[in-house]
Amino acid sequence: MPGREIDFCPRRRKAHHGRRWWAAVGYRVWQVIQGMWPWDTTEEVREAAQWLSPPALSLWQQQPRRDRRHSLRVLRTLQRWGQTHPALMQAALLHDVGKSLARIRLWHRAVWVLVQAVNEGWAERLAHPEGWRFPFWVLAEHPRLGAALAQQAGCDPDAVWLIAHHQDVAVTEHPSRQQWLACLQAADELC
Repeated sequence: MPGREIDFCPRRRKAHHGRRWWAAVGYRVWQVIQGMWPWDTTEEVREAAQWLSPPALSLWQQQPRRDRRHSLRVLRTLQRWGQTHPALMQAALLHDVGKSLARIRLWHRAVWVLVQAVNEGWAERLAHPEGWRFPFWVLAEHPRLGAALAQQAGCDPDAVWLIAHHQDVAVTEHPSRQQWLACLQAADELC
């Protein structure tokens, strides 16, 4: 069942690397506060289940609470913008699922945001797939890791592509994918 496609989607702001560092930190603090509720409501799980197959819903539920709540805010923002394509909705719910492969603490996220804001090269050196730097590697690689998980869960190929590229300035010859990517990135940045 293809969803309705429309041309409206706000322009994506520059990635947080281009914003002043305190704006990026303030945004992350707001995200933490938004994720502090102690449980998922039945309605939230039902909302996710409308778009995800049982294996994909199980994957969504493996995410930390704050990431599940963030994904629902992204989904709802896209819906307010008139976006309803199933692949885009799946990507909204699972775009950060790769982060569930590590125990990422609040301090990891804070250090990651600060290091990225100060020097991209430092962030690249901080991320390593072994030892104490593993959570930083997962933060860096979560789009690719999440896409692999989504593919294993049987998600739509367009959703898998969107998850893999949700932090890229990706160019594709598939016009719908390009539009969906711009919308996903704008919603992700707002939420």
